[in-house]
Amino acid sequence: MGLKRLNYRQKDVLMGYIAISPWLIGFAVFFVFPLLFSIVLSFLKWSFNGSTFVWLDNYKEALFNDKDFWYSLGVTLGYGVVSIPFTILFSFILALLINQKIKGIGFFRMVYFLPVVAASDVVVAKIGPEIFSKMVNVTVTLETFGIQVSPNTQNFITLFSTLITLGLWRVGIQMLIFLAGLQSIDPQIYEAVELDGASWWKSLWAITIPLLGPFTVINVVFTVIESFTNVFTIARVLARGRSVTPFFMDYVYRLSFEEYRLGYGSAVSWIFLIIIISLVLLAYYYSQRFLVER
Repeated sequence: MGLKRLNYRQKDVLMGYIAISPWLIGFAVFFVFPLLFSIVLSFLKWSFNGSTFVWLDNYKEALFNDKDFWYSLGVTLGYGVVSIPFTILFSFILALLINQKIKGIGFFRMVYFLPVVAASDVVVAKIGPEIFSKMVNVTVTLETFGIQVSPNTQNFITLFSTLITLGLWRVGIQMLIFLAGLQSIDPQIYEAVELDGASWWKSLWAITIPLLGPFTVINVVFTVIESFTNVFTIARVLARGRSVTPFFMDYVYRLSFEEYRLGYGSAVSWIFLIIIISLVLLAYYYSQRFLVER
C-alpha cells in the first residue's frame, strides 16, 4: 500500500537506492566501520585479554620514543622524494612519444599501458627483479666505483632501486593523463609559434609544459599517494613475505598483525595518514602557483 502512494520520481529514487545498496553495505562494513574503529583503537592499549584507554600515549610513544617509527618514515619519504620526480618525468616523456601522428601508434599506446591492467603488484614483483637483475648488478656497479658496502646495505640498495624501476614500469595512468592534456592543446597554437620561428624545444618549454599545468597537478597528487601506499605489496613479495623491508606500511603491518599491537598500529597509521594528506595539500598548493590560464 505504501509503494502505491509513491509517485514515479519517488519510485525511481527508491529503485536507485536499492540498486546501489550492495555497494553501500560493502562500503559501510569494509571501509567506514574499520576507519572509525581504528580511531577508537588508536586511543587503546589493545590485547586479546582486554583493552584499556591510554588516550594519547600511543601517539606520544610513536613521535617521541619509537626510533623504528622515524626510521621507516624516513625511508618511505626518501623513496617518495626519489621516485615521484622520476615517475612524473618518465610518464611525461612517454606521453610525448605516443602523441606522435605515426602509423601504428595505437599499438604502442596499448603496449605502454598494458602493465597497468595486465600485471598485478604481485606479478610485477615476481617478474621485475628477474629482469632488473640481468640489467643491473648492484654489487658489480658499486665495486666499479670502488665502493665497499655491507651485504645488508647492498640488499637495501637493490630493494630501493628495484622498487623505483618497477614503479617506472607501471606509469600508464600518469602517461594517459599527460596524453589527454597534450591532445587538449589547440594545434593552432603550435602553428602560430612555428611561424614565429620557435623551435620544438622552445615550444615545449613555452607552450606545452605551462598548458599541461592542471594535468601535472593531477599526476603529482596521484603519484604522491601511490608512492607512499602501494609500495607495501611489492616490497613484501620481494622480501618473500618476511617483515624485513624498511617501508612504513610494512612497519604498520608488523605492529598490527605480527606483534598484535593493534592500538599502537592504529595510532601510527593515523599519523602517517595525516602526513600524506599534508604532503598532498602542500603539493597541490604549490602546483597551483604554476598553473597557466588556458
